[in-house]
Amino acid sequence: MKTKSLDFILAAALLVVVISGFAYTWAPMGPNSFAGVLSMSADGRILCACPSTGGQLRISRDRGQTWSVATNAPSGGSLSGATVAFSADGSQIIACLSSNGGAQGLVCRSTDFGTNWTKLALPILSGFSSYCVACSASGSNVIAAANGGPSYFSTNSGANWSTASAPNTNWWALASSASGERMVAAVINGQIYFSTNFGASWMPTNLPSQRWQSVCVSADGQSIGATGTNSYISRDGGANWLTNRISGNSINCSADGATWGIAGAQLYISGDGGATWSTNFSTGTYIADMSADGGEIAVKGSTNAVGFIIPSPQLAIRPTNNNFKISWLLPSTNFVLQQSADIAAQSWASVPSNPTLNDTNLQQQVTVPATESNAFFRLIMQ
Repeated sequence: MKTKSLDFILAAALLVVVISGFAYTWAPMGPNSFAGVLSMSADGRILCACPSTGGQLRISRDRGQTWSVATNAPSGGSLSGATVAFSADGSQIIACLSSNGGAQGLVCRSTDFGTNWTKLALPILSGFSSYCVACSASGSNVIAAANGGPSYFSTNSGANWSTASAPNTNWWALASSASGERMVAAVINGQIYFSTNFGASWMPTNLPSQRWQSVCVSADGQSIGATGTNSYISRDGGANWLTNRISGNSINCSADGATWGIAGAQLYISGDGGATWSTNFSTGTYIADMSADGGEIAVKGSTNAVGFIIPSPQLAIRPTNNNFKISWLLPSTNFVLQQSADIAAQSWASVPSNPTLNDTNLQQQVTVPATESNAFFRLIMQ
């Protein structure tokens, strides 16, 4: 029996599409990038490109400006909608490849930002099949599904695998919430599936069958997107959906579900949770990926480029014991937390504690001691 969160209600109203300019500033990618599948770390700093045909992975550690060949990775390519998965900090990269002319499908992993790679202990696929993959922000919870075969899940970064309770079918795209508890999967000419137990078991939604290409999910698992022939967005964990006539090869959302991107013949962007859309990039954007805060978008197609917008992270504060915990969404631009006893002061002091990343919600967090005097906090871009 379906739980209420997985029940399907299709909204009758279409999403409004507005064609107008958007505030991203675009810069071409550096040399050594190429056509294929693209993915990035949550902060947008690390990018990995997988060729669509034979070749080797490319890694950029400076937001797409320079690229290096991952010579220690197996040679291969993939056209899957979820070929590369990142941990939030970019240190762990999991890539699905079809090698030997597409006759063998395998999954490999790097734990050092793409320098060295090892093959994970998953069955090697034959018959021109390949895997797709997704992982939690920590990289611990991983799901890998074979195109034309079973799906597997791991709770220890791919060291050990179990077979998921899901049909053997043409899996094409996967996405994971930050914790890995909620996952989404797409069958290329079939249904969309949900998992609410870290990929162990799966339940189909009542979204219509179509040629699905890509899925995405916010950090908390409540905002879900799927695209292919048409695009669908849910803001309540799959209970209700909005749809539009935008077809796409990839769909992405920010960690908070506020910013969306759909890439296909052109790139459509929404900054209001998918209510309205705009575009100023229309040169054949075949696939794209987005940073956790939506402030950086990388696109590959007839033009390979990276778009930037200055983010405006919002501070949250809550008491914890005799301290205060201050948090903000992991930004694609470097911000420093500052403190002052006077909000009108000319000078503010940087908070000495370095932020830590909460892998369950992609929030940067700093704990500061509670005081009896006034304390004001702000983020300043560096």
